[in-house]
Amino acid sequence: MHLPIVRYAAALALTTCAPLAAAQAPHIKIGGWSTTAKRQGHLPGLLLALKDAPPDVRARLEPAMRKAWEEPRTDVSKGCLTKADLTDWAKHAGTDDDCTYSNVKTSATSWEADMVCAEGRTGHFRVETPSPERIIGKMVVKIPTTKGPGTVTIDLDGRWVSASCKGFDG
Repeated sequence: MHLPIVRYAAALALTTCAPLAAAQAPHIKIGGWSTTAKRQGHLPGLLLALKDAPPDVRARLEPAMRKAWEEPRTDVSKGCLTKADLTDWAKHAGTDDDCTYSNVKTSATSWEADMVCAEGRTGHFRVETPSPERIIGKMVVKIPTTKGPGTVTIDLDGRWVSASCKGFDG
């Protein structure tokens, strides 16, 4: 899924709790958002996706993949959250491109869920909306490696910027 983090968080909230959406609408504003995502990971072994690759391919790809997953990283993204986004996501309750969500707990100011993805990733995601203009959240993802699960942690801090989506992607 290639959505800005705030749209992903809102998508997760609505896709995992579509039956509750009418009773407990998320406490979040529509419009332009700026979100900071801080990521830190640790992989104890080779990603299982590379396990069966030829040695020369593995030698070339492993350092880049390890750097991409393990190197601390902070990304700031701008995105547009629309009513149409919320409606579309609500139609896909419980899944996205390759993950299924369960153990959903939701209220107007928070939501959380566990996820299981096709390639073996698992995780837990929690987002809070302390105000309609802010989201904070944490996602902890376990990634299978040849020496047990690796862990990637993503901390989110999103802020509503504008009622208009002008100048924001989406």
